[in-house]
Amino acid sequence: MLVIHGAADSARRFDGQLPILGRDFRAIAPDLRGMGRSARVETYLPSDWVADLLALLAHLGIANAHVYGISLGARVALRLAFDHPSAVRSLILDNPIIANDPSGDVHMRGGFDASKLPERRREALARYHGDDWEEVFTAYARLRTAAGFQEQLDLREASKRVPQPALIMRGDAASPVHPLPHAMELHENLASSWLWIRPDTSGSPFEDHTEEACQLIRSFVASVSG
Repeated sequence: MLVIHGAADSARRFDGQLPILGRDFRAIAPDLRGMGRSARVETYLPSDWVADLLALLAHLGIANAHVYGISLGARVALRLAFDHPSAVRSLILDNPIIANDPSGDVHMRGGFDASKLPERRREALARYHGDDWEEVFTAYARLRTAAGFQEQLDLREASKRVPQPALIMRGDAASPVHPLPHAMELHENLASSWLWIRPDTSGSPFEDHTEEACQLIRSFVASVSG
């Protein structure tokens, strides 16, 4: 299972979850280009992330994989499935965003001022990226407003033509960044999809209720694998 992190994060965000997921899967969690332990580059496009993931699978000799993505990672996972359907066996989309949302965009822009981040978030970013975390953080903030970025990750129409089975998950709490209607829209667009909205959950079910989420992922993969 390929595990794709979210915006300005890294695979280290899943340090507590990967051992549990790894009971049932070979869990492969890369850092997206420009983040985490990957090389720092001046410019890149979402299509580069897709190409990198495809190259990683090829390098490891993996013809196809189940793909988990959270937030931005869910958009990248969907793009990978649309552009290279033979590489993706199924999708697990956590806190998904189907396209840039105006209200969410306003909230996101406000959240990318490094000087206003709470200390806990700053410590987490330093753990994810290293001493230059602020540079990584601000570089992504610039990237997401670059020409073509949001268009490349607008999956409203493309998701209707994604054939892979999908498990869509999120909590029941309202979120301007991860709107509930996006999960509902994806559930309608993806012909073979499950939708799990976990009660009393404000964040990611995979992160906040890992054992329960992994049990559902296991059942979902078993069902799509026959």
